[in-house]
Amino acid sequence: MAKKILNIKRLSDKEIYELSKKYGLQAKAWRRKFVGLLPEIQTRGLYEKHGFFSIYEYAAKLGGVSKKQVQRVIQLEKKLEEKPQLKSILINGETSVNKLIKIAPILDLEKEKDLINKVKNLPCRTLETYVRDFKYERKLQDQNGLFEPKKRPESAHMSTLFKIKEVQKINALGLQLDENIYQKLLELQDKGININEILKNALEKRKEEIETEKEDLAKEILEKEESRIKEGKLPSKHVSVKIKKHLKKEHGNKCSIKHCHKDATTIHHTARFSLSQSHNPKFLAPLCSEHHNLAHLVDEKYRQHKNRK
Repeated sequence: MAKKILNIKRLSDKEIYELSKKYGLQAKAWRRKFVGLLPEIQTRGLYEKHGFFSIYEYAAKLGGVSKKQVQRVIQLEKKLEEKPQLKSILINGETSVNKLIKIAPILDLEKEKDLINKVKNLPCRTLETYVRDFKYERKLQDQNGLFEPKKRPESAHMSTLFKIKEVQKINALGLQLDENIYQKLLELQDKGININEILKNALEKRKEEIETEKEDLAKEILEKEESRIKEGKLPSKHVSVKIKKHLKKEHGNKCSIKHCHKDATTIHHTARFSLSQSHNPKFLAPLCSEHHNLAHLVDEKYRQHKNRK
């Protein structure tokens, strides 16, 4: 039976797009499977038996795979020798090599089952963020067994914050001081006033103001939500402008995860909105897209655990 010839000219834009997407996904899947076979082909020397000079020539001509990618997958396969389930994922082409490479630094630090779950469910960039977070927390644990870094002892020449060299160091670290503020603080210091105490008090006052504002907003939100329930109205899915302004005041424009400096893209409900039906600012956190993905993965694992009980 003759094959049906595809008349591309008769296809609509939408049909061509859907077809290209389908072919693209199939191409990715088969490419992953091809790459997964390369370490075993290298071990058996199959490329030589079929007239290829090297595994790199074999991979390039049959699969369009670069030399760098071949080297990466062969090195990765060796690292996965003691992780049979992860190795199986590589060989069967169930996920990309890039994802498995991302988790390589923590292969011996986390359970294989948990790593498989993350590799299968997280996008590559989110996986990279997770590994960075994991290594950061592990480093803090190695320092003192807690999730807080050790305080460095202050030497005599560091007793005053705003000596010229110290200001240069601070600015080099990214803390930019306004010239006028610097001059005023320097004047106070020259008069023997403890400017560290002034700054400490200012920061504590800011913290207290934010907490007070958060408490007031929480009460206001609770009253509004109770009123809507009494009136038989559904809770609004939108976070109010007032709460957004408060979150920006508290966290700025960045992700609220302490060591993350990426821009926040989403306001995450730490108490799931589908259950709480509330926008209480105590349970809201601005997150970057990667940490938002991680938060939902943890939430999904918790839900599955509860359902098994």
